Amino acid sequence: MSKNPINPKFEKNRTEKKFKLFKPEDNAVESNSSQKNSTDASNGFDLNDRDDNNEQNDDSSEGSKIRRKKKKSNSIFNLRNLFLVLGTLLFIYFSIRILVRPSLSQYPKLDSCFITSVFKINLCPSSSQYVRVNQVSKTLIHSILISEDDSFYMHQGIDWNEFQKSFVQNLKLGRFARGGSTITQQLVKNIYLSQDKSILRKLKEILIAQQMEEKYSKSIILEKYLNVIELGYQVYGVKSASWFYFNKSPSQLNILE
Repeated sequence: MSKNPINPKFEKNRTEKKFKLFKPEDNAVESNSSQKNSTDASNGFDLNDRDDNNEQNDDSSEGSKIRRKKKKSNSIFNLRNLFLVLGTLLFIYFSIRILVRPSLSQYPKLDSCFITSVFKINLCPSSSQYVRVNQVSKTLIHSILISEDDSFYMHQGIDWNEFQKSFVQNLKLGRFARGGSTITQQLVKNIYLSQDKSILRKLKEILIAQQMEEKYSKSIILEKYLNVIELGYQVYGVKSASWFYFNKSPSQLNILE
């Protein structure tokens, strides 16, 4: 059988339709679109993700600005509080000093015999528990100075550097957490004042300590302190502590003890 001949007109129309369906420019647009989508996909996000990320970055930037502003305002507020409290302390200090200045002459003389105010110790050179400073081991003296007041021989009753540190820390915590008192201040508190944690008592302690340093030598102040220092429950003074813990005199203590 002979094949049916192809109609030339029909063949031409079919060819034109084929070319209309697959235009070169359509291929180019489709190629670019697919290439862009593949690039975005390879980067791990699409356009919607980019918009979301931009919004998140804006929110994060705004949040950072707010946090910085809040932190700055808090710093200014804390600084204002610091100056306010410091100004109040200075006002009270000079008011007490000018109007009701505590005088060392109101209290027993340091080289006399009397009962201390806090622990009720008989502070008297003739007491059996009293010890002279030259009868105490140098090692023990150095240990006490390092732990309690390493600038004892340099200050005039008050270590202002330690006082500043204690003031700032106590202000931050809102309570008396750090003392910063010198040996002279501790002695004044233990023999003349009380353990009351108040600003008024602290200012009295400072003023009397300054007067004590003006009147007495460092050696006498240290000797009195060594006889009233608390070294255990109801153990006061280095002589009592030496016999209580090691059954020997304070002059015989070695570096380990």
